[in-house]
Amino acid sequence: MSFTYLGVPGTTSAQARLDAVRYLIKDTVSTRGLTQDEELNFLLAENGNNVWRAAADACEQLNAREAQSKSVGDLSISGMGENYMALAQQYRIRANSMVSPFAGGISISDKQTRVADLDRVVPAFSRSLHMTPEISTTGST
Repeated sequence: MSFTYLGVPGTTSAQARLDAVRYLIKDTVSTRGLTQDEELNFLLAENGNNVWRAAADACEQLNAREAQSKSVGDLSISGMGENYMALAQQYRIRANSMVSPFAGGISISDKQTRVADLDRVVPAFSRSLHMTPEISTTGST
């Protein structure tokens, strides 16, 4: 089992994604590591390398681990995992709200391909929507 954190979170490489998940779950100090690289790599693989979903899953795992109360002598601490559940909810909302914009028909060939697609839904609006010859546009009845 290993712990690595280079401090360069991102989404371009495996190490950058791992660092991003560690950063999001606040597990950046190796001397008190909460998770192992292998655990986070598993969560990344299970979530299609989506760092937000992997971080949400990691927070849920940490919540389950920390949900038990801790006690030393007369001192008892409980509910340490509540912060992780709040983070998990935040990260899941963030992951689900990410939308990739798409603009089709920008090039002539792309537009022709889309028009020729027989499985395509017919648009509700078109350029010739109000150009029907049987409807008078002069306003007379």
